[in-house]
Amino acid sequence: MSTRPPFTDRDLRQYGTFGALLSQYALHCREGEVRLRDQDGEHDLHMLLRSSTRSELAAAIVGSHWSSNQPAKFSIGEAGSPAGQRTFEFTWSSDRQGWSLGTYGEATVHYFVPPYYLKGKPYREETYLSSLCRRTTVQNIDALWPASPTLPRCKLCQKKLDAITA
Repeated sequence: MSTRPPFTDRDLRQYGTFGALLSQYALHCREGEVRLRDQDGEHDLHMLLRSSTRSELAAAIVGSHWSSNQPAKFSIGEAGSPAGQRTFEFTWSSDRQGWSLGTYGEATVHYFVPPYYLKGKPYREETYLSSLCRRTTVQNIDALWPASPTLPRCKLCQKKLDAITA
């Protein structure tokens, strides 16, 4: 069983407020792993959480858009008042890595890395993260949510990670 956040990241409105969304992602994402882009540029998620005002953190998430090949987007502000809304898009570091489930419903946890970490020609484009065992990939548009410790880790991923970190 996965220990993904209590809400699916597919409908970000379920987090309720901007602060709740930032807090949840900050728990599972390292500094620099994810940025939020809006009309003013890109912002580090952790920095936004620390620097936003109480009223900004309390702003409701009033719109959410996600597709299978695009980063999630969401809007905060007052519903029905587009002039007062602020829209964000997640941008993920191409240099991140970590343990996670590859696809929904998968029962094995893999260690994902950018394709350039793997020797030889990567079998996926740069918009993907590849498992060290090369058995699965994930698009680089989503968090690497932690998996339940009761799920087995891929033995080949673990062996390769141990060799890299030794």
